[in-house]
Amino acid sequence: MVIQAVRRANRRIVLPACAGIVVLCCAVLAMQSIADQPKPQARTIIYIVNMNLSPNSAASARLIESAVRKVSNHTTVIEHYKQANMKRVSDLKPVGIILSGQGSPWEDYPAQSLAGIKDLVKKTSLPVLGICGGHQLIALAYGGKVDRIQRLRPGKGYNGCRREHGYVAVQTVLSDSVIGPVKKNLTVYESHYDEVKKIPAGFTLLARNGTCGVQAMKSQRGQVYGVQFHPERWDKEHADGRDILVRFLKLCAHAR
Repeated sequence: MVIQAVRRANRRIVLPACAGIVVLCCAVLAMQSIADQPKPQARTIIYIVNMNLSPNSAASARLIESAVRKVSNHTTVIEHYKQANMKRVSDLKPVGIILSGQGSPWEDYPAQSLAGIKDLVKKTSLPVLGICGGHQLIALAYGGKVDRIQRLRPGKGYNGCRREHGYVAVQTVLSDSVIGPVKKNLTVYESHYDEVKKIPAGFTLLARNGTCGVQAMKSQRGQVYGVQFHPERWDKEHADGRDILVRFLKLCAHAR
């Protein structure tokens, strides 16, 4: 009887001890499993600047945002051009900047309202992509000339002016890691009345067509790009714009 009592006592001691060891082993395995999981990547922001006169008119910027999210894992922040300046970029810490198109003639913009965004595109070391009106804004910031493609009849603003619209052919004139190889025919979406008439000093022409002499340009010292067309708009038959956007976003990722 004494022996049986000792055996029962031993079981009462050993079983809880074994249970404790099992719990400890499970905890260690769980911690190891967590450690083995890939660490989440830091959030990377693409700063999209709405270049429309009114902050409430942001359809172009929203379309760019949608396109960026379709082809990358970047987070996007959209703000009106009046909010865009070097301090704001320093606070946000984006990896790249995209300037949207605009729907109003440049003469309707108060000159002082563009001071901050012009200063930003000239001073930032980040990759910049100006789209349509954003492309023209870059040209204006660096001393280029922007005007109507052609005035067909008298009118105010864009009334009576020629418009390049729809999917059109554009020819590259210089090989570039974002725009593409030299002498390639691109099919891209256009919607504009204004164009860059004179490329700014310090920029290189990358693409053109018969309607618009400066379809794409790049700064010679930095990573500032301007495209007259809309790379954020594409379909299965016309995917060149998508490819250009993807390559620009890769440039942003590598520039961190």
